[in-house]
Amino acid sequence: MPGRDDFGGDRGYMEDTSNQTDGPSGNTNDYGIDIGRWGGESDLFGKITEGMREATARDTYQPFFQIAQQSSQRGFLNQLNKMGYTAGGQASGFAGSTADSSLMTQMEDSYAKEVMAAEEGIQAKMADAKQSINQVTQANRQTALQLKGLEKGSGGGGGGGTSFICGELRKVDAMTYRESMDMMVFLLKNIVTHPCATEWYIRNGIKIINEANKQDFDWKSVKKYFVDDVLAYEKNGHHNRAVFLYIDNCLNLSRSLGLELDYVDKMWTNSIVRKLRGWYKILRKKQSWKFGIPYARKVIRYKYGI
Repeated sequence: MPGRDDFGGDRGYMEDTSNQTDGPSGNTNDYGIDIGRWGGESDLFGKITEGMREATARDTYQPFFQIAQQSSQRGFLNQLNKMGYTAGGQASGFAGSTADSSLMTQMEDSYAKEVMAAEEGIQAKMADAKQSINQVTQANRQTALQLKGLEKGSGGGGGGGTSFICGELRKVDAMTYRESMDMMVFLLKNIVTHPCATEWYIRNGIKIINEANKQDFDWKSVKKYFVDDVLAYEKNGHHNRAVFLYIDNCLNLSRSLGLELDYVDKMWTNSIVRKLRGWYKILRKKQSWKFGIPYARKVIRYKYGI
């Protein structure tokens, strides 16, 4: 709320955070709300800059007001001199007639209106600045609500609606929400581009997870291989390499856990026949429907903000 500091200066507009459920923190002044656990996704939120806050403070415009006031004063004094009045408003010579008095009143009114117009202009700019901050804050609240809704999800494995290995990484806070969603987009894309490899992962991913958790595996230790490296390939336009790397990492992890999985090289053959077989196998699996529909919903909501 607007207020004055201890020295009488205007400290500008500050968002009232007394009713925020998360409680104000160090980032409240930057975003209007406490973005809390989404600090890693701060680029999803609009930032309230120092310039925006300064624009709400009356002191920011004082030099402008003084310039406008001095300009009006000079115009007023020039007219006084032409009429034969001193700067103090005293008549000199033959000045002081009834007509002059009426004109003096008009000049004073005009001067007051100019000063008031300058002040009203300042107040309008301050109101616009406060409105801008309110808009950023409201947009950030909406973003936070969307993130909460997406994290709750519907169905799927743990870790905010993701499943399998990415879900385990989310459970131990090894990956950000944005990374989680980017991986979901990547894995859904695989259904179209590499259905046989995707079907293999649907069938074997849970086996890897169950065995790893039995051995108290440290999921944070593989985040670089399953997320960072894969997304780096994907974002640079090397989707096939990203898919191959992901499956290769699954195989390496399974071997380190002592698992023997039914990997065959021919699943990488991307002929139309192989793809049709892969899609058919995916559609037949209950897991595909269990995880696929929530996945698709979350990805659509993430990409289009609905």
